[in-house]
Amino acid sequence: MKKLYALLFGILPLSAAASAATFVDQSHFLVDTADDLVILCSAGPDDPHQEQALSFCLGYVTGAYHYHLKSTGGPAGKGFVCVPDPAPSRNEAVASYVAWMGEHPDLKQQDAVDTLFQWAANQYPCP
Repeated sequence: MKKLYALLFGILPLSAAASAATFVDQSHFLVDTADDLVILCSAGPDDPHQEQALSFCLGYVTGAYHYHLKSTGGPAGKGFVCVPDPAPSRNEAVASYVAWMGEHPDLKQQDAVDTLFQWAANQYPCP
């Protein structure tokens, strides 16, 4: 599980391939939907809120992962995400989530944390 932490959470920004078509506004920081998280995590260099958006993205994803670790830990715990060794870089992982969301526009209005772990379980399923 610690590999997923290393995989998902790191210093952003993302590659140009994952740059946002929408500028960040204050409403995105409420993360009411997965689309809000995607917009925050893919804020481009021309976005006046890029630094804050990428920092918020990192904090959101880190918090979600910490909760996952605690809720699946312990003697009876069983995770549902198994990251390969070596793990992809953190930037690759977040860019992969953003790209995956682009392939699943039907999920844009779902809860961000739900889609984050749908992506992770799809990308790195356990045997």
